[in-house]
Amino acid sequence: MSEKREKNLLQRSEKRNYGIISLFVLVVLLWISPYSPIYRYITHTDLVCYKVMARGLLSGKIPYKDLFDHKGPLTYLVYAIGFLLPGNLNIGVWILCWIINCVGFIYAYKCNRLFFNEDTSLFATILILLVNTLTVFNIFLTGSMPDNLVLAPLMASTYLFLKETKEKDFSHIPDKSIFVIGLMCGLIFMTKLNICMFYLVFVGGYLLWLLTRKKIIVFLRDTGLFLLGIAVVCLPFLVFLGANHALSEFVDVYFRFNLNYGKDDLSINFWGSTSIPAPAKISMTILLLLSVMVIALKGKGMDLQRKIMTGLAVITFVVLSLPDNIVYFYIVFVPLYVLAFGVISEFLLALVGEKTNAVQLSAIVIVVQAIMLGMQTYLCGSIKLQKTEKELALEAFSEAHPDATCMSFFKTTVIGYYDYCTGTPAFRVFYQPPIATDELVQEQIDELAARLPDTVVYIGVSDEAYDSQMCRFIEQNGYVLYGVFDEDYDAEYFYVREEFLV
Repeated sequence: MSEKREKNLLQRSEKRNYGIISLFVLVVLLWISPYSPIYRYITHTDLVCYKVMARGLLSGKIPYKDLFDHKGPLTYLVYAIGFLLPGNLNIGVWILCWIINCVGFIYAYKCNRLFFNEDTSLFATILILLVNTLTVFNIFLTGSMPDNLVLAPLMASTYLFLKETKEKDFSHIPDKSIFVIGLMCGLIFMTKLNICMFYLVFVGGYLLWLLTRKKIIVFLRDTGLFLLGIAVVCLPFLVFLGANHALSEFVDVYFRFNLNYGKDDLSINFWGSTSIPAPAKISMTILLLLSVMVIALKGKGMDLQRKIMTGLAVITFVVLSLPDNIVYFYIVFVPLYVLAFGVISEFLLALVGEKTNAVQLSAIVIVVQAIMLGMQTYLCGSIKLQKTEKELALEAFSEAHPDATCMSFFKTTVIGYYDYCTGTPAFRVFYQPPIATDELVQEQIDELAARLPDTVVYIGVSDEAYDSQMCRFIEQNGYVLYGVFDEDYDAEYFYVREEFLV
């Protein structure tokens, strides 16, 4: 076979594999994404918040200043692009998230191709999709969280770094590549800043190695290029927020609020209750060790560089596994998991022999996954087949008052309100920690008194004094209880202005 023909066949098979991966992502997103066209409304609290922020952005409201949420501004911009379809349809966001996740997992496949053959790389990518949609604590979760939106830049920068350093001298990564990696880091920084810790392992390891070799000029140049890439992405957002007098609010929310989120003088870190469970830590450790083994055995280059990167990976792993860190922080290890699944895939394909190839196995996995997700959705009641009392009540209110504003007070684990209450974005969400303080209660009362929205959604908490004080204030300011809905965790009180019931 001629070299040209062999190259063409390889290109066709690679495109076929991209198609298989994209199909699997489509199947998964069809079931697990709240924005999927098969669902009547969004049932995920955080995603409703992002939807409101995005709608507000499209209608001229400024994030952090006019509306409150604590994710990066790129999150809301991505959602806003998805809502550009006529009618603000959810399907636009669903399609956009599908494209972003496809890019992320195709780059995961390309990362594996640097170390493994075509079949192994394809099956490894399918396996990581499968395994991470079978557990509650997974990297895919909804397919549309900020953690998923960063998969594309995360995997693209990982691929570029591994490609440049796999078989070359680490003395200098090409200027263009280190700049592009900086751009990818900037995209992540403007989406979910804590995930930028991932770059400590790869870029940090490379820069630290340059210092150990006393390559000061190269170190300064590459550090500058990396930071320049970050700045190119971040500056337009900062200029926009500054021009709209919202820069101080951005700093206050995105940095100060995130650092102190859920803490008060009487309680431990709120996130301690959702720290990474022991089984997940064990599996993460095994995958991490497998990944390090791949880099050590299959990678070629400078031993010191690999030692530095491995050391930083272990440090990052330990830091992110502490009790006060929430489960989705381990998204930063996706690139390492990809390589670990390459080892697992290679082993499984060797067991089944040559008669069954990766494409056939991938097709079987896709079909099985679709059946499982379908059963989980309809048989286990993820979405009720019949409209609930709450849904009917909110639907009726929304149709009668499409422009009603809403302010919501709820725990992050509870559905504060459905998609029906987000027609006109003019609200603030308060996240309630386990123990309410007088300062917290007063802040929420002051905010409510200043805005007096048309509707108020309030989730009862375990603190009875706090509950009675908030409900009493709401009722004294012209609100009438429209309905009380029992959720899985707490009762949900839906108040409306008295004139709406006249």
